[in-house]
Parts: sequence; structure tokens; C-alpha cells
Amino acid sequence: MPINPDIVLLGAALATGVAVACALRVAMRMASPVAALHGSITREARQAKRSELADHSALFRVALVALPAATVVARRIPLGTTAESITERYQLAGWPGGLEDDELLGLGLLLGLVLVVPAVLVIVMFKPIAAPLGLVAVLFGFGLVSAQLGSMATKRQRTIARTMPFVLDLLSLTTRAGASTRQAIQRVRLDYQNHPIGEEFAGIEADLDTGTTLSEAMKRLAERVPVAEIRTFSDEVVQSESLGQPLADTLERLSDRFRTKRVQDAQATAGKAKVMVLIPGMLVFIAVLELLFAPWIVRWFYGGFGGVM
Repeated sequence: MPINPDIVLLGAALATGVAVACALRVAMRMASPVAALHGSITREARQAKRSELADHSALFRVALVALPAATVVARRIPLGTTAESITERYQLAGWPGGLEDDELLGLGLLLGLVLVVPAVLVIVMFKPIAAPLGLVAVLFGFGLVSAQLGSMATKRQRTIARTMPFVLDLLSLTTRAGASTRQAIQRVRLDYQNHPIGEEFAGIEADLDTGTTLSEAMKRLAERVPVAEIRTFSDEVVQSESLGQPLADTLERLSDRFRTKRVQDAQATAGKAKVMVLIPGMLVFIAVLELLFAPWIVRWFYGGFGGVM
């Protein structure tokens, strides 16, 4: 019995939609970051986050079952700079999902394999001889992971930058109350324990626990979080410690500077929004004019224009 090509094409389209939805769901469920501790995350923290995510996501549990085999294969794929880019974005995003770097590449391979089957089905419908080209869909899995991590990293850095003025106020108040710098850092870590900035201050504490100086811990913080506010904060703390200046005064001045910058950024964004809103405004204005004058234009075209002829 011959198979109806339309039915096969419809099935392939549906399979593609389901595959993309599943791939996006697995990638999006990685959105909760793990605490970033002094350059590399601890295995205990990775396992804790992995277990937590597996408890809430059936797709993630399925991915974990196939992940070891996919990781072995992914290591043999010459990804070049793509693998480095994924690893870098993974670090900037806060190591979401608790996966190892190699396992992240394995996840990209799994997502690509999910996309291969429907892609091959679609190609077979139009040109069977070109079916091997469907294997190119494997590479889209790595691109999907990279794009998702890039988005998560940008969001995380923006969140940290917006929180810095409040963090500086808390540090300043704590140090003026007689607490040491270490105690002030611990206070921020406790108050923001479910926030990216709290995770990074946990990294500072971890550095100090290993005997690292405060200046070196601040420099590592600036390396982990390439945000202008964090770099400025790190430089000011290092300079204050080296010159023996009161840290509370430095933090207060820095907090005022960050707030002024936020106001200026908000004003600049509002100015850009005024310009951008002109485009849809003009389109709406033209549409309203068409609705108002359309009856007369139609009457003139069919009646007045015909009468002249």
C-alpha cells in the first residue's frame, strides 16, 4: 500500500515541532545557576544542583541517562572554538544545571540528535539522495546550547550590575557597625544567598578560606564576572586596602556613583524609547488615515474615476 506523501510530510513537520520544543525545554530548564566558587565550581555543588534539577524535570532525567554515551562521542567531534565558546558562556552563566564541561557538549549532541530524525524525514520527502545532509542538524544542538547559555549569561550579569548599589550599602553599613570586611562579605552572602551576587560573594569567601588575600579574591571576582560595576568595585576595594583608606567611605562613594550611573542609563533608555516609539506610532497613524478615508477613496475610484472616463 503506497504511503501518502502529504501524510509523511505532515508527520515530519509535527516531529520537528515536538523535537524543537523538547530541545528548548531541556535547555531552558537549566536556568537556575549553581554557586560559582573561585574559578571552578565544587563537585558537591554541581551534584546538588544536578539532583535538584532532576527532581523537577523528567526530560533532564532522561537526558542524564543518555548523557555519558553522548559525552564520549562529543569529545571526538572537532568543534574547535565552538567548544571553547560554550565553556566560556557556561562559566559566565554560573554553571547552570551542575553539568561538567564535557557533559555540556554531550547535551548539545543529544539536542542535535533529537533534531536529526525529523530533518532527515523532511529531506527524504523532497530529495531522498540528499538525506545525509540531515546530519547537519546535529550541529544545531551545540548552537542551541551556546545561544541559551549566552542569553543566561547576559541576564545574570545584568542582574548583578543592578544589585550592586544595594550590596554596597549593605557592606558600608556592616563595616560602619564595627564588623570586619570578612564579616561584611559573609553578611552579603547570607542576605543574597539565592541571588547571583550572593553566589559570587560565596566565591570570595571560598577564596579567603583557602588563604587567598582580599586583593587577590577581588581580582578573581572581576575575572569571573566581566561587568563594569564589578571591575570598579574590585579596583576600589584593592586600592582602599593598599592605601589604608576606610573601606566604608570608599563603598559609600562608589554606591552613590553607581546610583547616578543607573539614573543616567535610565534616562538614556527613555530617550531611545521615545525615538523607537515613533515608528509604530507612524504606522498606526497611517492605518487610521486609511480607515477614515478608505470609503471615499473606494467611491472615488469606482464612481468618480469611472464617471470621468
